Amino acid sequence: MATGNEAYDIVSDEEISSSVEAANALSDDVKQLQPQISNSGMSPGVKWCYKTTGVIVIFLVVMLAGMVTYVALRDDDVDNKDTVADKTTTTTKKPDPTVPPGDILAHILVAGGYVGSPNLTTNMAYLLPVHNVTNDNIAIGSAQYIKSIPYDVDLAGVVVSMDYKLVAFVGGQGTSKDTPTKSVFFNYESQEWLVKDRTIARSFKPATFVFGHTLYTASGSRSDPSMESLTLTDLTQSWQPHMKQMPHGVQKSASVVLPNTWTVLVIGGFTEDNKTDDRVLSWTLGADWIYLPSLHTGRVDHCAVVDDAGTVWVLGGETETNGKMSVLASVEQYDSKSEQWAPGEPLPVAVFGHTCAWTHGHIVVMGGSNDEFSRLDNIWIYNIKENKWRAATWHLPIPVKDHMSAVIP
Repeated sequence: MATGNEAYDIVSDEEISSSVEAANALSDDVKQLQPQISNSGMSPGVKWCYKTTGVIVIFLVVMLAGMVTYVALRDDDVDNKDTVADKTTTTTKKPDPTVPPGDILAHILVAGGYVGSPNLTTNMAYLLPVHNVTNDNIAIGSAQYIKSIPYDVDLAGVVVSMDYKLVAFVGGQGTSKDTPTKSVFFNYESQEWLVKDRTIARSFKPATFVFGHTLYTASGSRSDPSMESLTLTDLTQSWQPHMKQMPHGVQKSASVVLPNTWTVLVIGGFTEDNKTDDRVLSWTLGADWIYLPSLHTGRVDHCAVVDDAGTVWVLGGETETNGKMSVLASVEQYDSKSEQWAPGEPLPVAVFGHTCAWTHGHIVVMGGSNDEFSRLDNIWIYNIKENKWRAATWHLPIPVKDHMSAVIP
């Protein structure tokens, strides 16, 4: 054993035992001599010297035995400490269960929404990191708060422009009556917000999309089929009315742009007569609006994403049956090549007012309200390859519905 103190190395267990026995024997001899000294004819002075010497010898023997025992105990203690130290240095630290493993692939920006009394709508904004767990699975990390939107808002149209590193939020509802006429831009590099006023009110999830350098927004109201456009090369310019109008107004619909095209789809929503719509509108830049095959189930307050192969996924929402609204867990998928709708794997719960995002082979659904009209903070992840839903470990910071989301680097 290497202790760093050579005094410990020269004392063995046999030596300790032998020393203690010798000390005890010497002590006994001294004790036996004391009666003989007392009964002898020695002078008192000489007797005192002998007795004192005996006491000193006994004291020294006790001290010697104590020192030997101390060395043994100290040596054992050092052995124990070395063992503990060895265990400590060889123990592998357990990973923090609150931090998903793997690199961060992207972030999901979540902003605004309805949170109920007393604040009603919120201006809260945060990022959800998307972690790579394996080649076929992702995990969502805990929320990272960023600078809040300059005003509270829900039900805004939202779109990302990677070229300009912007996320645009158009219209919506809020505490201020002016919210439907506002738009706000988030630069995800500088993490700064820019507010830009508009003239046309767009209150309920207007279709919002980007073609090239131009941002478009359409409808957002059952009675207003108009469109507007804004060039992203110069945000100091004003929004401009667009000559192409939708065939009819729609609100609380969902919209997606097909990959590598100049085509947008506007799916479902409330119709002119306040019915849930199963119609799907399509517009290609430079052409007229047309109708595509309808949904199997008309729905409102749903969400939609498009995957890398061009398949459109429509998830949840509400539908009207015999004059009564019911919440949906159903999923429909649209093959943009065959132009056919097919049922998809249902959501784990019926939900409306949620938001969803497509990222790295997965659909991420966040928040919303369930069929008991309770706001949710859940996050669900759908793996397309496995055709399976699972609940994320982390939840949103607060239960919320009618919020907005966008995937950014």
